[in-house]
Amino acid sequence: MFVYQHNHRTAGGSFNSALLKQFPGQEVFFDPNERAEDFMPTDIPVGTKAATTFRSIAKLTKEPGDVWITSLRDPVVRVVDMFNFFLLPDPVRGGGHSTLEYATPSEVYSKAHSVDMREYDNGIVRRLAGVYVPFGMVTAEHLELAKANLAKFDEVLFQESFDIDYARVASKYGWSVAPDLWNAPSADIRPVSFYAKHIPLLAEANKWDIALVEHAQALWGRGA
Repeated sequence: MFVYQHNHRTAGGSFNSALLKQFPGQEVFFDPNERAEDFMPTDIPVGTKAATTFRSIAKLTKEPGDVWITSLRDPVVRVVDMFNFFLLPDPVRGGGHSTLEYATPSEVYSKAHSVDMREYDNGIVRRLAGVYVPFGMVTAEHLELAKANLAKFDEVLFQESFDIDYARVASKYGWSVAPDLWNAPSADIRPVSFYAKHIPLLAEANKWDIALVEHAQALWGRGA
């Protein structure tokens, strides 16, 4: 069984589209819970070929033959993209992007509470480690736990090189489908809702995610 650990805004929608096309019908198990407040359920239906979840796989037992996959992204860019995706008006559907040019750092984060504050504070380390401590309480110990769980994965894709990484995975496992590229592979553009003064704050708040992604890049040699 393929198990995909879905981290928000890391090309997960594109990857899931490929799973649905490669394994049609009832062969894909989608965990509907998008908040990483608990662990992925272990009662996955018999016959499942692929499972995808936003929740932590920290307590999931990797069975012989299972292939674990996840995707990562520059943590600061991921946080900015999450903020825009979940909280700001979509100009296509009406309204325009609000501006945070004159916002203080605390105002930037207070607006994020309506999603889940912890997603903006080392959300990837939290998910991979399976820890849900208060905001600002992620530690180096949690980073090491996340690294240990990341080592269980067979494949790690990076948003910045998603098309290349997906092609590698598809070739390795004999997949014949292409994903719907709902997320652009490039993450070089900073959305206009954030300004230079916010970036150091975001980087400091997500320093353990940054360390984890750098660790993954060294192991898998992608996304740099």
